[in-house]
Amino acid sequence: MKNAKKVLAMVIVLALAISMAIPASAAAGTITITNVLEDGTVYKAWKMADLTWQEGAYSYTADAAWVNFFKYNEAAQEVYSIDAQNVVTQNDDATAEKVAAAAKAAVAYAQSINTTLTATAAAGTAVIDVTDAGYYVVDSTLGTICSIDTYGDGSANVNIQEKNDVPTLDKKVEDAYVTDAGIGDTVDYKLIVTKAAGAVNYVVEDTLSAGLTYNNDATIADDNDNVDVAMTKVVEGQKVTYTITGADKLEDGDTITISYSATVNEEAVIDGAGNTNEAVLKYGESNQFTSEPETAITYVWSFDLVKYFENAQGNNELLTGATFTLYSDAECQTAIQFVVDNGAYRVATAAEIADDEVTKVTVLTDTNGEYDIDGLDAGTYYLKEIAAPAGYNKVPDAMPITITGTPSQDGLTMTKSVNYNYDTDDDSTNDAYGVLNQSGAQLPETGGIGTVIFIAVGSFLVLAMGVLLVVRKRMSKVVYAR
Repeated sequence: MKNAKKVLAMVIVLALAISMAIPASAAAGTITITNVLEDGTVYKAWKMADLTWQEGAYSYTADAAWVNFFKYNEAAQEVYSIDAQNVVTQNDDATAEKVAAAAKAAVAYAQSINTTLTATAAAGTAVIDVTDAGYYVVDSTLGTICSIDTYGDGSANVNIQEKNDVPTLDKKVEDAYVTDAGIGDTVDYKLIVTKAAGAVNYVVEDTLSAGLTYNNDATIADDNDNVDVAMTKVVEGQKVTYTITGADKLEDGDTITISYSATVNEEAVIDGAGNTNEAVLKYGESNQFTSEPETAITYVWSFDLVKYFENAQGNNELLTGATFTLYSDAECQTAIQFVVDNGAYRVATAAEIADDEVTKVTVLTDTNGEYDIDGLDAGTYYLKEIAAPAGYNKVPDAMPITITGTPSQDGLTMTKSVNYNYDTDDDSTNDAYGVLNQSGAQLPETGGIGTVIFIAVGSFLVLAMGVLLVVRKRMSKVVYAR
């Protein structure tokens, strides 16, 4: 039976089955798993066959619970042969791919067999105590990867390395980690899972903040032309759970992308920390492992508007009574519709615009010369004064107001800037867009300079008429003398 050693001398990176043989002379031994990725991972071992070992000669006899596996499992038949005495040998045409498939099948078969050979990983290591020499398959709750190897050098203790890896999750909004949008705008999100060796049962939990409405339009794709993954989703309020199937057929390092959109709604956070979307990846035999949260942020902006005049002392004072309309185009053809929300003008949602019972406005008024305008995307808007306060002339041209969102150096946050020109707090920092109104010029009145002008002009006309009359009379005298 020397050829049987070939089966267990192969190292396969697939299907968490780790096989080993403990010399027959050993009364007890251990299987030590190192390089454990997640403390708390539970490892289980099953003896597939008894081992008789002597001076490098190996003989394997199938354990009673595994006879049917060696006899009837299709993947096992590609690798093993079993005779009438249940002696197991390796087929001459067994390839690495066939052994990998058999190892995966062994893991699945083992789940129906009870075992007391277990260990829970701590400090990166798990130790399983065994009492009999044999051919063992080892499974873990992390995933399925395997190393099939025979250790027949006389040592009762076997050391193996965990070959599972940790899958990763990335979260993007508009292909970045931050973006900006206005109320009513649609933003596109991606959840990107990178498949890792061994880890199984991928489930993504994605939670949207209150200011984002899930559009229930998720799709899934992978970058392997030979595999089609699938998903199911469950929507519970702002939380969406995606359960991925078929990931085990992908190559390590392949990516799975879930794409969907959300609409910015009236609950959106304005400025500040933005509107977050946080996702985690769960994996493992019972989804007991969870990745670190991945967050994408959508920012919604505002700007402050003030109306003011210069008093007799040359100081600025707020001026009440002006009305404005804000346009999204330079031609001032498309007025933005607002609703009044907590004392501010907030961009109306599509549902509010369609609802005749909701009051919308395009003409912005004030009570104290200040206007709060919320719910805008970055971009340039055009403010037009519709009416000026009594005694003042309105600004004739539309005024451009530009909002800019700038990502931080690490791309994880965003800050706002506006072409502000007015300081409302006397701290030398412009924090509002100010519109200056000038009072109108006084028209002429009786007794004023206008009267003097009219009198002077009238006197000049009378004098001119007198001169003309004298000239005409002299010319007449000359004619009659002839």
